[in-house]
Amino acid sequence: MINYEGVCKYCGQIQNVTAESQEEADKLATNRCYCQGATKAKKREAMLRNAKVISLNGDENLAALMIAAGDMILEEEIRGITISAGNVRYKISASSDGYIKFQRTETNRQELQE
Repeated sequence: MINYEGVCKYCGQIQNVTAESQEEADKLATNRCYCQGATKAKKREAMLRNAKVISLNGDENLAALMIAAGDMILEEEIRGITISAGNVRYKISASSDGYIKFQRTETNRQELQE
């Protein structure tokens, strides 16, 4: 590990970091930065992880749809969206701190007849 001057890829802010390479130092500096671009990138990374986790049985098409909706919310094109898939409903919206929030509600219906 060597001391590098890492550079935020969004605003150019320089930070002293310990890393294996200049590329890693730049990533660390970007992750530690609070500029608008770095903050938005962190929100998008969290959204990508969460969309894949919450999609039922890892459905790639559903995850892609939720990611597209999350991107539209991050870009302030929409405020939220609800997706229904079988007995599962997904609600996608922005939290108070600007992160994308996913909710999954499963409805199981039972009916008995004599």
